[in-house]
Amino acid sequence: MTSTFNTCEREKLFLNPSSKKFGVPELQKLVKPHIDSFNSLLEPPTKGILNYAVVDIDPVEIFDVKVPYNSPAQGNNLKDEILISKPLLSEHVRASTMRKIYPAECRERLTTYAGKMNIKLCWKVNDGNTNFETKYVGMAPIMVK
Repeated sequence: MTSTFNTCEREKLFLNPSSKKFGVPELQKLVKPHIDSFNSLLEPPTKGILNYAVVDIDPVEIFDVKVPYNSPAQGNNLKDEILISKPLLSEHVRASTMRKIYPAECRERLTTYAGKMNIKLCWKVNDGNTNFETKYVGMAPIMVK
């Protein structure tokens, strides 16, 4: 009796993957829309959906004293950019000397392959110097093929 599961053949493909072609092309076609939609968030350099969201935010005028209605603004808050770093091991992991992490290791550790997401905020008070501050806003998952 012959098997239709091709278990041995699939195990060989898993242990020795080809660098020239994918083992299951249908699977690549299936996940392509998901990967493309994820990549559209971060398209370089300023075309990503996240960058459009930052551009869409209007500057905020801040008043710290009572001023007449028609007087000029006392200050404003300007946004600048979103930064996503490469995935690294958590600071809590003390056993490793290298902070770099790969997707396979994340799967083994049952963690998400993600990088820190920071937003760089700029502000200027009246006609003074422009100041900026980078704030951590969370982890952004990174999708790989």
